[in-house]
Amino acid sequence: MKKIMLNLSLALATGAMLLTSGCSKDDDDNKNTGPGNALAVMKADEDLSLFAEAAEKVGLGGTLSGGAQITVFAPSNTVFKAYLTDLSFNDIDGMISVRGEAAVKQMLSYHILEGKFTAEELSKGYSKTKATNSEGDAMDVFINTTGSVTVNGSNGALVTTPDIEASNGVIHKTTGVLQPMTISGLLAVNNDFSILAEASAKASGDILAVLNQEQSNFTVMAPNNTAFNSFFAGSSTISSVDDMVIAFGTQGLQDLLDYHVILGYKRTDDLSTGTYPTRLNGESQSITNAGGNITITDGQGNQANIVFRDITALNGTINTITTVLQDD
Repeated sequence: MKKIMLNLSLALATGAMLLTSGCSKDDDDNKNTGPGNALAVMKADEDLSLFAEAAEKVGLGGTLSGGAQITVFAPSNTVFKAYLTDLSFNDIDGMISVRGEAAVKQMLSYHILEGKFTAEELSKGYSKTKATNSEGDAMDVFINTTGSVTVNGSNGALVTTPDIEASNGVIHKTTGVLQPMTISGLLAVNNDFSILAEASAKASGDILAVLNQEQSNFTVMAPNNTAFNSFFAGSSTISSVDDMVIAFGTQGLQDLLDYHVILGYKRTDDLSTGTYPTRLNGESQSITNAGGNITITDGQGNQANIVFRDITALNGTINTITTVLQDD
């Protein structure tokens, strides 16, 4: 009887061990049913595999498969193929051969944001990407969430399939291949600078064309529409850009716009108290930096504060201000 009971106990113990082992395996299987990392998800998607292939070839595989959370604006294969065809490249290798690996890596990195942002979590404004300019600073894209989600305006990318989940973030499928933008480009895609764009077009020299030069470095104190509307409200004779042309002339308007552009590349951390030469010959902006709080004093004693700083482009930076600056 003792032998029978011993055998029964052993059998029950073995069964319990097998049951526990089976449950553990089931638990492990359940843990592995979630999405893979962004690189794996795109490689497995027959409409996103070209972006994944290009990213791997220029050394971005680790960024897309790493543990850090990211958001990817990924052009579909149809869009990517059309992009290559338009530039007369037969394939990705051809593009890398002509443009160089570093340039292609910069362009593809421009599609990636740090942090996970679903379509609902994205907000209108500028956002830093994983791409850097020649100074090593992260460049911005402009995201518009009005109606649908677009990146860098109508000529950029429209999100068509949002919120493709990955273990390390989220992927938004888009209709465009993004290109790193100049200062001019980043201003042009934001309708909060529409009056500045109008003034540039009506001045004697197009300042936005100047700020589109990729090989030049500028720091722009950019008055937004609020700044211009405040300027109009404070004048008894000027209520529009056309009135500015009448009052100042096209050259005078050009001088006013040039006065907002500091020569050279300056992050706000680089702006110490002092004077900084502008594109307007002989005229400088006076800047006070009090513990990181920056105040700009123009030639007429008017003061302006920066409300959004260090928007970064290929050729410099933009700081949004709500006061129109005037030279003496």
